[in-house]
Amino acid sequence: MYIGRNLALGKSSLQSSTLWNYEPALAVDSDPDTCSFTPRSTEQRWWQVHLDNAASVQAVAVTISPGAYQKFTIFVIGM
Repeated sequence: MYIGRNLALGKSSLQSSTLWNYEPALAVDSDPDTCSFTPRSTEQRWWQVHLDNAASVQAVAVTISPGAYQKFTIFVIGM
């Protein structure tokens, strides 16, 4: 698998709500031992990152904890 430059590294990020201290910035800090986390909810949960500049996104990588079941959709939206 080819891994290019991490466009999200250190960028501003937001999420629908935060569980304990798992802030959205932990998902873009390049530390594989940290993560962001949203609590369970009947409302749609989301996480987003602002890349600031126009970029050609060729791939998106998501790491999920072993044994965790997650269902999600990824959107790349150009402004």
